[in-house]
Amino acid sequence: MKARELTLPGLVLRKVNFRETSVILDLLTAELGKISLIAKGARKDKSKFSGSFDLLNLVEFELYKKPQSDWYLVKSAVVLQTHLYEISFQQNILMQAAAEIIRQLHIPHEDRSEIFQLLRYYLNYIPRTDKNGIAVFWRFMLRLLKILGIELDLENCVICNQKKSSFSAFSIKFHGLICKQCFRPSLALPFSQPQEVSYLFKNINSIGNILDELNISALTRQQINQIFLDHLEEHFHKTFSLKTLALYK
Repeated sequence: MKARELTLPGLVLRKVNFRETSVILDLLTAELGKISLIAKGARKDKSKFSGSFDLLNLVEFELYKKPQSDWYLVKSAVVLQTHLYEISFQQNILMQAAAEIIRQLHIPHEDRSEIFQLLRYYLNYIPRTDKNGIAVFWRFMLRLLKILGIELDLENCVICNQKKSSFSAFSIKFHGLICKQCFRPSLALPFSQPQEVSYLFKNINSIGNILDELNISALTRQQINQIFLDHLEEHFHKTFSLKTLALYK
């Protein structure tokens, strides 16, 4: 049987050294979702792949797989776009955070292309943010949840089901936000600054227009990050992490 060959673009989510000179790559692609492959000889001094597989590079891959193998191998690679150059440290962290989340997800077949396009849009948008880029990351997360079919309702209280402009807490048990009138300490821990959280969620879809006006506290940042982790863990029944964002200031 002939080796299977295909050509497709992919975003590099992770690169791990393999044996003496090779690397294993985790990619996000529109066609196949997340895949892992081996680039033989990629770490040799004069490798034709030198610089091609940096994190979050968009690369056009030519791949092949032998009939008896479970691995795709890289035949050739052309870098179409780099993302982690000539940007700030904070922008770098925010891009890596998106890759960290996607690495932990199981991506359904029907969502592959949409998530690939969402990540591409996000990576191209982040360099335009000079401050408060974390709010753009939250918008990315909300859009990701929507694609996955576990959208987070930012308008209605999960207890009274009424549309609200202000919320006091997020309930893991009830998968959503709780208003001031319905809040009970037995249901959830309160937000440290509920007005700030409510304002951010109310304006999240147009957050790019008000980034310069925001003054996001460290506690609010921590609590909103945790909301997304709790929401993912409750729906997928596994632990999620955002270790990258520990470096965000």
